[in-house]
Amino acid sequence: MRLANASVTMQGNAARAIAFVIALFIASFAILSGLSSNAEETLRDNRDQLRISEASGEIVVLEIDGRSIQALDQWPWPRRFYADAILELDRLGAEQIAFDVDFSSRSSPEQDALFASALKKLGGSVVLPTFRQENRAKEGEDGENVTEALPLPEFREHAFLSAVNVLPNADGRIEFYPYGVSTNDVPRPSIASMVAEEHGRIDQYFRVDQAIDPDTIARISFVDLLEGKVAREQVFGKRIMVGATAIELGDRYPTALFGVRPGVVIQAQAAETLLQNRMRSDSGPWLPLTIAAMALAVMLRTLSRGRSRVAFGAVVIGATIAGIALAFDQFALPYIQLFPIMILLGAFVGLHRLITSALNLRRARRTDGASGLPNRRALEVELADQPNRAIAVARIDDFEQIEAIVSGSDLPRIERKIAKRLSSLAASEQVYRLDRAMFAWFVPKDHADALEEHFASVQSSFAAPFDLDEKRLKIKAFFGSSQGSIADAVTAAEYALPARH
Repeated sequence: MRLANASVTMQGNAARAIAFVIALFIASFAILSGLSSNAEETLRDNRDQLRISEASGEIVVLEIDGRSIQALDQWPWPRRFYADAILELDRLGAEQIAFDVDFSSRSSPEQDALFASALKKLGGSVVLPTFRQENRAKEGEDGENVTEALPLPEFREHAFLSAVNVLPNADGRIEFYPYGVSTNDVPRPSIASMVAEEHGRIDQYFRVDQAIDPDTIARISFVDLLEGKVAREQVFGKRIMVGATAIELGDRYPTALFGVRPGVVIQAQAAETLLQNRMRSDSGPWLPLTIAAMALAVMLRTLSRGRSRVAFGAVVIGATIAGIALAFDQFALPYIQLFPIMILLGAFVGLHRLITSALNLRRARRTDGASGLPNRRALEVELADQPNRAIAVARIDDFEQIEAIVSGSDLPRIERKIAKRLSSLAASEQVYRLDRAMFAWFVPKDHADALEEHFASVQSSFAAPFDLDEKRLKIKAFFGSSQGSIADAVTAAEYALPARH
């Protein structure tokens, strides 16, 4: 019986180990194949839904909207409009003005002069955009010709320059944003870095915090500013970003949580990420997977067997790590990737259940239902692995009489008591139940040459009666053995019965 329990424990441990290794392989494959990365992005968006927050209120978008285009009734606008706008913003006390508007081409000399004069009056505090452009190489040349579209020289003389280039994902979303851009070895800080006054390494990217609600970024219509309808408190001390929001002007990008938004609003969202210090590093997939795998391994070593306990332990591990990850989300701490952990724990629980069910089914086929002992089929399997072992069989005398005396519910208890006494004879060997009145085991190797003494020792143990509640039963057993044949050992035990049988 001890060996049977040990075998069950070993099989349970094997099921856990196999499920663990396969689940770890599946999770690793998901990472290496990119499946985890794609799913993690969806999960990230769902997690961001839990931490949507408002903008700081420090940034205001001066929008070139459809109403302004219609009211001013011409496009492109004369540059005097931009000159009037920055002078009015300065009068209202704007802290900073940054444009996401192209000033690289000339208009009329008069209009360009008006804008240049306004820039000069503001003392060079306005930020103007540059655009990195990759042109096709001319015929016969290799590679691409990279240029930078700059504001006109007279504009540059009285302004700061910043890059407004962004690199959308394949789905069109701007997920990562540069601290700066280098073109032909000339570095430019990005417009978001300039507005937030938070600078990083050129060509280094940070992730735009998609949970900042762009609808909470204040907007002022360009025409309202020109018509004097903007109150001082709307502008005073604010950082103004000027750009197009009109649908007909394009420059729109999808966002993770808030639909399609104008480019200047995305630029403002990136600036808000820097301004609120919500740039987050990413744990990557391997670190959380390693932590989860280690926690799972520790749990498997300490938790008692049972599918429900194993599944509960896996749920606890997953819930704990997920809770930590969500707490990190709320405080803009490093992002912990959860999808590899979900794959590992989900695959482990599913595989463990599958393997355990298969082992239980196999064990049921090899177990005697009444006594719980391994049956003849189990012995045959073991004999196939060690065909030259000697087999001993105990034939219980008058077993039919025992069945008549003992009620059906108590019969398995008697059978287990018989098996327990036989186990002292079998030593470390497992006891099997072959039939109603027959039990078998492998003869211990140190007794193989002394079978008579081997059988005689157990006869003495059967001399004592078997107690069952208030009943005391005298049970006799007769023995037979064979080298590598169950049938011959059974026949030998039958011949050992008294002649009256």
